[in-house]
Amino acid sequence: MTGLAKEVLRKWEVRYGFPVPERNAIGHRKFTQGQVSRLQMIKTLLDGGLSARHVVPLASEDLEAACVAIASTPQARLSETDTHDVLSVLLSHEPLAIQSFLNTRLADLGLRDFVTHFLPSINTLVGNAWVDGRISIRNEHLYTESIKSILSREIAALTKPKAAPRVLLATATGEAHTVGLLMVGAILALEGVECVSLGAQLDTTEIAAAAMQYQVDVVALSFSENFPLKKASDFLKQLRSGLPGAIKIWGGGAGVMRLPKKLRGVQLITDINHVADAVNDVRAAL
Repeated sequence: MTGLAKEVLRKWEVRYGFPVPERNAIGHRKFTQGQVSRLQMIKTLLDGGLSARHVVPLASEDLEAACVAIASTPQARLSETDTHDVLSVLLSHEPLAIQSFLNTRLADLGLRDFVTHFLPSINTLVGNAWVDGRISIRNEHLYTESIKSILSREIAALTKPKAAPRVLLATATGEAHTVGLLMVGAILALEGVECVSLGAQLDTTEIAAAAMQYQVDVVALSFSENFPLKKASDFLKQLRSGLPGAIKIWGGGAGVMRLPKKLRGVQLITDINHVADAVNDVRAAL
């Protein structure tokens, strides 16, 4: 009725305190209609790209509001075939199967839609599958490395005219995830933007020095969902104080969605679809 495996429900019961079913006379779990309805809304939000940790604990009225919001958002959903295929190939004995699957979807969608619509949902699917124990950490790493390989190849293949703005890409100290940077890099390459990519785990001093040395117009940082909230806020504030006001700072990724909407001198980009608009705003100001 919900499309959720019983093993997933049991893990959620322990981890999030929901659902807690009743028991019948012989000890079998018995779910109420209200619980089923709530689980169906949770499944809708998970399919829409949200993570279990942010969705499962929500009350019914909050779930309803989130479902209304996501229904009005032009976000591509993973089909049941996509969901089944990506988990199946990750669990197969063919390590190249996931790359073949992703390359096929890339060919179908084109790079922009692949990055802005498809990858956010599939990244969440794989992350949730790891958290819920449906795949192992080695499967998740295989997926991540496949995405890195494909995006790096596509970025390298694009013609890169030296057009303003020049954007520096990096992650903060303690942030090892670089898939978000590559996703942004792909969109920037499509926009004809020159990028300076420093990769992962740099402190504010090194990032500020690089921004000045390479004369960039924007510093773009990516924060993953599990990056500590206060640490992200403090890092952005410290970086802002170390850069001239003319150099803009973009903060993106799932980690910035929990930050205050207004962070002085920092533009938070909570949706990768907004990267192109941010580029146009910078160009207009130059």
